[in-house]
Amino acid sequence: MSPDDVSIELRKRATGIPTEEAGIDLLAQSVHGALLSGPWIRTDEHGPYFDTSRVDESGWLSGGEQRLLQIAASLVDLDRTVPLAEVLTGLDEWHTKLVLNAMTHATGWSEVSKP
Repeated sequence: MSPDDVSIELRKRATGIPTEEAGIDLLAQSVHGALLSGPWIRTDEHGPYFDTSRVDESGWLSGGEQRLLQIAASLVDLDRTVPLAEVLTGLDEWHTKLVLNAMTHATGWSEVSKP
């Protein structure tokens, strides 16, 4: 399955759940979709899903990529928390805006600004 197909299927599963929509959108838009593959993307009889319990298996990713993955996981799984001051530090402007827009979407508001 291509990254675009994975993105489409993940978004279908998240539809109607703003926090999940936000986390999946962050995965899909970050690092040109590179976070759509890894042990945290699993498949069951309904298609691909984001297994937030496996985000710690991301040792080959850069520090920024790992932080984006952790933020996405915290949006999808509300029991996961991340210290925002730590995970936002060092992100470029584009990815910081993606994170802020994802957080805004998760609350039910519209976008802050286009990245």
